[in-house]
Amino acid sequence: MPLFFSLSNSSPLQQRRSSAGSALAVAGRAAGQRRPLRCPAGPLVMVGAELLLLLPFVGSGKRLVSPGGANSPFFPSSLWSKVSPELNGSHGAAKLVMHVILCTGFATGSISLGELEVCQVSTFTKIWSCNEGGVNNLGASFFKPANIPSGFFMLGCYCQPNSKQLSGWVLAGKGSQALQIPVDFSLVWSSESLNIKQDGHGYFWLPIPPQGYKAVGFMVTSTPEKPPLDETRCVRSDLVDECELDTWVWDHNKDNGEVISFHSLRPTHRGTSAVGVRVGTFCVQVNGEPSYLTDVGCLKNMSPDPFSSYMPSLTQVEAIMKVYSPWIYFHPDEAYLPSSVPWFFINGALLYQNGSSTPSPIDPAGSNLPQGGSEDDSYWIALPVNETEAGRVKKGDLQSAECYLHIKPMLGATFTDVAIWVFYPFNGPARAKVKLVNIPLGKIGEHVGDWEHVTLRISNFSGELWQVYCSEHSKGTWVGVEDLEFEGGNKAVVYASLHGHALYPTAGLVLQGDSNLGIGIRNDTAKGTKMDTGERYVVVAGESLGSVAEPPWLNYAKRWGPTITYDIAVELKKVTTILPGKLKDALESVIRKLPAEVLGESGPTGPKMKSNWSGMLDIQAAEQHLRLARLQHNTIPGSEYQAIDFNNNNNRERKRKIEIGPKQLSGWAVAGKGSQTLQIPVDFSLVWSSESLNIKQDGHGYFWLPIPPQAYKAVGFMVTSTRKKPPLDEIRYVRSDLVDECEMDTWIWSNKGGVSFYSLRPTHRGTSALGVRVGTFCIQANGEPNLTNVGCLKNMSPNPLSHMPNLGQAEAIMDVYSSWINFHADEGCLPSSVPWFFTNGALLYQNGSSTPSPIDPAGSNLPQGGFENDSYWIALPVDENNAERVKKGNLQSVECYLHIKPMLGATFIDVAIWIFYPFNGPVRSKVKLVNTSLGKIGEHVGDWEHVILRISNFSGELWQVYCSQHFKGIWVGAEDLEFEGGNKAVAHSSLHGHASYPSWDTAKASESLDLVAEHHG
Repeated sequence: MPLFFSLSNSSPLQQRRSSAGSALAVAGRAAGQRRPLRCPAGPLVMVGAELLLLLPFVGSGKRLVSPGGANSPFFPSSLWSKVSPELNGSHGAAKLVMHVILCTGFATGSISLGELEVCQVSTFTKIWSCNEGGVNNLGASFFKPANIPSGFFMLGCYCQPNSKQLSGWVLAGKGSQALQIPVDFSLVWSSESLNIKQDGHGYFWLPIPPQGYKAVGFMVTSTPEKPPLDETRCVRSDLVDECELDTWVWDHNKDNGEVISFHSLRPTHRGTSAVGVRVGTFCVQVNGEPSYLTDVGCLKNMSPDPFSSYMPSLTQVEAIMKVYSPWIYFHPDEAYLPSSVPWFFINGALLYQNGSSTPSPIDPAGSNLPQGGSEDDSYWIALPVNETEAGRVKKGDLQSAECYLHIKPMLGATFTDVAIWVFYPFNGPARAKVKLVNIPLGKIGEHVGDWEHVTLRISNFSGELWQVYCSEHSKGTWVGVEDLEFEGGNKAVVYASLHGHALYPTAGLVLQGDSNLGIGIRNDTAKGTKMDTGERYVVVAGESLGSVAEPPWLNYAKRWGPTITYDIAVELKKVTTILPGKLKDALESVIRKLPAEVLGESGPTGPKMKSNWSGMLDIQAAEQHLRLARLQHNTIPGSEYQAIDFNNNNNRERKRKIEIGPKQLSGWAVAGKGSQTLQIPVDFSLVWSSESLNIKQDGHGYFWLPIPPQAYKAVGFMVTSTRKKPPLDEIRYVRSDLVDECEMDTWIWSNKGGVSFYSLRPTHRGTSALGVRVGTFCIQANGEPNLTNVGCLKNMSPNPLSHMPNLGQAEAIMDVYSSWINFHADEGCLPSSVPWFFTNGALLYQNGSSTPSPIDPAGSNLPQGGFENDSYWIALPVDENNAERVKKGNLQSVECYLHIKPMLGATFIDVAIWIFYPFNGPVRSKVKLVNTSLGKIGEHVGDWEHVILRISNFSGELWQVYCSQHFKGIWVGAEDLEFEGGNKAVAHSSLHGHASYPSWDTAKASESLDLVAEHHG
């Protein structure tokens, strides 16, 4: 248990700043700018004239020992004497004295993820670096963690661009049953053949894990010799979660066309309730295909209470704010300052209801605001009717302003996000920059009510600040502490833009538009009036804190300002008379590309309605106006549908299964219909063309991004075979509130010039996610995806599951598409039904008891719920002959167990078909031409495998099949599957291990199982 000890506000601070080689080093950037001071023992907390230092409870039993010894610079003996004698050196219950505050598991140095304990390591030894390519052509460096605490083991190496200070971290792990030494290493890539500036050579190794374990990071060496096996550890597979590529670190295009790139890794599933834990390691990507991504993972917080044990208490949140609360600088010319929400209500803000001409005053706490629901234009808040009062309220009131804190767990509760929300009564008008001319834009940008936020990301290992998120209109940026400016100790400085209040980490001009043309909306920042967010704040939400009283206004889901309708062209005409025609057109084109949040037609919704609130997408329900139709056979299904995109304009009339290279034409895209939800683009912007490519090609390809009207967004690119822009009415934009975030999925093609193409998928996926795949693609240039200008769709239907099949239709799907599984001719371990396994002698064991129990045929006496903790397990019958019989399974009894689930916003259905095997047989190895049996290796009781049918809810067609392969698997398109018995996809089960594969390279099986034989929903 950690403690806060009171220190004098003098020498300890000086001493810890002088600690060489540690994270305490001060960055000598400019006067008044420095990195935050960090202490290995924890953060310093300023309380009045005292400093509180967060220290771990060190010692044996309840005996307290001076951390770091009597001469520790972080805890001098003179201060140790201030601790009560009852606490210092005595056994029994520790007593609190004035200078000691007991804390929770927060900032104690390590976190228990269940069976695995991890710590955060931020000291490194450089292994290899290259000095060109990557960010700013400065190269990248690769490190292994150093000074790992005793008992913990390395899980992987770390890398970062050379364009920033060394500032990262990786996790190290401890757990006798959770970690294992790898059995070997596989060389993934080396830099020997690179003709670039580099310090020696780098060799990148993938640890080969023992069965049932998985790597969570790569190893790097400076010689071709493999790393020592005991230098790293693999993690047990059930403690590993899926991961995906995150930040681009470095890449290189070799003369032979090979493209090597490195990205950091993050958990695939993120948000306040996700258990994925970031390890801090990286992945190697070869030729645009993250081929090794399936071989590594992130960690998973499997603790019984993952979201509270290591989160800060309310007292510690107050300490965090005392240390790290950021300062917000407003522009010297800012006329629209923040206020508290009660001040806004008390000073005349009015609540309007659609259909009523009489507004209502609002209670200071917002208790008469409608609660819950979603934004549907039924209510909105407006300024006072009196113009003088409205003008006064617009200006805000900095003396009353307070910040509103949301405390939330992130990355499996290994970090805490302190979201600090600031309210402005009014968002002022925008200004444009056209070349050297600055132009005020009249009403453009104005709206009542403006919510902005800055988020502190705090390590739950140490209490240190690692990142700050600056909200910027409809999006934002995470900034590492090494790139922040600090004042007043550890106070990060952010700058609010003039009138728009977007937050940026540095002062100056950020142009929102086309920086190459020098045309766009100005975001000007400079040092004027300052607001310390830690002076006045209210914690309004924090699930881990227990009972936090949420103010009524927090659950108001409607708009904080009225909708204002104006014509951009008309407004621009009023203010651009001095501009020549071409510049007028260019300015209007740029402005129409900007999101609605910048242009200010409508007031915003409150903090709880934002996607940032849960760390995920805003999933508030709203009326569905957009109906979808899949483009079957690449044709438009009727004149009333307008195409959202085509994968290939020249192939629009071709049918599926036409051979185009090695892969058949087999995809789809979505078309849409909706008078209020679709708009014609205002123009097209040429993104890239193939004219300069010296490759085999059929003519040239030109790739166009549609320029949307205000408050609409593209969900796909257009392609032509000439330089002539596509007709404007050939494609439609989708209203922004019906568009979801997307990310790159499958690599399609790339060239040596650094241009790559990927298919797109929704960022947020799963059975409850609303993102709808459109079937379109994205262009990636120089490793940076052009993702901010496109999105996927969002299923906003009041009943998004209404297009799912009913039970009768699920049975029909199984009648048509149920897969056939072929078993190997030598397979001796076949499946059975679960009841057959139980009735034929399977036994339930409990830890600590030597007497097993028989299991009811339905499993009704099995323990229910909880998680796997080695307290119970199932085993074969004690009698060896009976055990051998049960091992063989019983194909006649077998039945499949179906899980029907919505996917991709319920536009597809996944039919997961689970099969049980009583026994997994031994594995065999192949060494050159020799096959060797490995004895008991691979054997285990009980084996669950599955195949998944992905069915279109548009047409009922089968599009993909998922084949499980031990702890991972692959999706296979219908065009790449083998079919028998009509539409029955064939999967082949591996000998003894039962992994499923779509093709068979040895003898055909003697047994086959039609999955429709018996299926249970």
